[in-house]
Amino acid sequence: MTDAVGFRFKWIESTRQFSHPAALILLSPDGKITRYLYGIKYDPKTLRLSLVEASQGKVGSSVDRFLLTCYHYDAYAGQYTPIAMGLMRGAGILTVLTLATVIGTLIRKDLKTRKGPQVSS
Repeated sequence: MTDAVGFRFKWIESTRQFSHPAALILLSPDGKITRYLYGIKYDPKTLRLSLVEASQGKVGSSVDRFLLTCYHYDAYAGQYTPIAMGLMRGAGILTVLTLATVIGTLIRKDLKTRKGPQVSS
């Protein structure tokens, strides 16, 4: 099973123990690896969200599933982190583009009404 999930270890004869990293390997119901959590101490929120993600929403509450939309897994930090800043930046850019479009449209309409109809000779 350890070969199947890519978990490596080796026997150290001098200490008569296995040498291996400390990790949790989370699997989906169909046996696909969904996450490796390294270390011996796991943030409860990260562990819970990892389990919900691995189960494809079948474990955990609706709140947990909602949190998965607000958090993403940061491999460098080794935990789920809020993506609120990214969402805020995206919403800010969308707001600026929307305002620019509305203001541009209003200015064009105003210029057309000020100019009046063109009379050709």
